[in-house]
Amino acid sequence: MKTNIPQTFSYPEYLNRFNASTISSKGLFKDDVRISNLKDKKTTVPKDFANFASTMSAIVKLPGGYQDLAFYNESGQLRGISKTQNVQGEELAFITIFGNMSENLIAHVGFGSGSKVTNKIISFTPDAILGSISKPIIIEFPEDEISVFPNPFDKDFEIIFKGSDVGEATITVYSMFQQKISESTFKVMDEDRSVKIQADVLPGVYILQVQFGDKKITKKIIKN
Repeated sequence: MKTNIPQTFSYPEYLNRFNASTISSKGLFKDDVRISNLKDKKTTVPKDFANFASTMSAIVKLPGGYQDLAFYNESGQLRGISKTQNVQGEELAFITIFGNMSENLIAHVGFGSGSKVTNKIISFTPDAILGSISKPIIIEFPEDEISVFPNPFDKDFEIIFKGSDVGEATITVYSMFQQKISESTFKVMDEDRSVKIQADVLPGVYILQVQFGDKKITKKIIKN
């Protein structure tokens, strides 16, 4: 922080609670660097970040169903990692980004063992703060690659694959606590681009993950 006026600052209580504990686990790795684990309540910061002279901060809202956030530069080098936490009813990621110079950084989002590159690019600026709790930086995908109908659903729902790709799709349903509920594999063909899923689950919120070719798509679904 920089100021020329004497002031008293206090750390937000919800962040104190967030940093109070941690659960060890192998976590999610990318390029041999630990990104995160959904069971963690605190993300481990790689020691390599200590070599950077400057930082910037951002408050970010991820697409629905994603809980992990990482920023990489255009050479694929990790510059910051975080995971979402619930703040005033919103799932937000508070991330510190490390660097030595101005450069473009690309956002990656993930859930569990999967991660996905987004089209969100920010420029590293030392000491900058991007976003706020009321107006976070929004990461969105330009267009959904699948649609789910109905959602919320009663007994079953249908997944419709967009585009023209064909091949095998693996469809997995997780609880919000990352427990695998079901997994099935289907063929997506030119003449049949939809799959009906019978979900024998209790009412609540679940995570739908679709692995289709080299794409991993994650959506939040709701059982009435």
